Amino acid sequence: MRCNLITLLILLAGTSAHAGVYGRLEKLPPIPDTHRSIRLLLGELRDAETHDSVRPVVSGSLRAEFLALRERLKTTPPSGPTSELMDLGVCELRLGQPEKAREILEALLSRVPPEAPERFQILANLATTYLALGSRGLGRDFLERAYLIQIQAIKAWPDNVAKAPAGWTLPTWRFLLHAERLQLKLMRGRLLEATSSAPGTDLNQAGPDSVFEGPLFADGDAYRAGPAGRAIWEILPEDATDLIRQLVVWMPLDNRVYWLLGEVNNASGETDEARRILEELANARQMRHVRLLGRHLEVLKNTPPQTVATDNGGSTTADQSPTGDPPPQPELTVNLGSFWRIFLVGIATGAMGSVLIRWQLASLRSRR
Repeated sequence: MRCNLITLLILLAGTSAHAGVYGRLEKLPPIPDTHRSIRLLLGELRDAETHDSVRPVVSGSLRAEFLALRERLKTTPPSGPTSELMDLGVCELRLGQPEKAREILEALLSRVPPEAPERFQILANLATTYLALGSRGLGRDFLERAYLIQIQAIKAWPDNVAKAPAGWTLPTWRFLLHAERLQLKLMRGRLLEATSSAPGTDLNQAGPDSVFEGPLFADGDAYRAGPAGRAIWEILPEDATDLIRQLVVWMPLDNRVYWLLGEVNNASGETDEARRILEELANARQMRHVRLLGRHLEVLKNTPPQTVATDNGGSTTADQSPTGDPPPQPELTVNLGSFWRIFLVGIATGAMGSVLIRWQLASLRSRR
């Protein structure tokens, strides 16, 4: 009965809640817009979140920054500044300690009044913390708690950019709002999966999270290397890649969200980057046993280099610059007829000059 009630609440709630990660060390959008930059950022975030107290700390890394901030804030009393306690909770979350983050954020939330401007950020951080706990396989109750906290978070979300935190622009406020709605759909889908699946089910086998409407990623023989056609792009928002990158930044250790980024890259026609992500999942993240991932990766591996149309009607491979043939150089030609005419006129002129000179000399001698 309780499972049925939760399922009904999920279906009725729609897309009305938010959850992200907000703190002084978190970067506001726009996030890195190159594949190399986003991989470097995710590598640092995963390194920070992989908790290991004896591992050396690399100076200047994100892990070093979070450790230093946590060390500075850990003596903050429970009645201390709201911003410091929230940052302390985010540090624990980013350093792979969601249990400690939950304690800090729940205690902070209990004393923050409903009208406090920071309340929506505290709720969002707490919802993401519960999602992290639920994603570790600790039980459906954590996913349920994350979802219910999101419902509270939307009520505290700023109505417009004028009420948003300092430094937020209208594009920032709008982008984060859309990213949060996708985060909600992700939580909703996972809670439904956990509610309806048998205990011990490997949810990785279900594929990437379905945060977009419609059958985005085909299975079996229907799967193709990108770019996707019109039917897919009528479903995907224009900034789909950036939105999924934001979810990955919020959940850097989550394999299914990272897989979703690879599939969106493929839909955008960036098949090489999609293949790299799926290969990382299969090898470094030990997901080779996931059947759907293996089939998609095989398709991407067997895809020949894409051709790109050029302006002159030709084509080139995707890893080459689409340059056309150089313009034809003018040929140097000689008109032999004109040459011989000039040559003969020159000879005739020379001969006549010679005759005139000889005649002039003869005249001069006769006068003497």
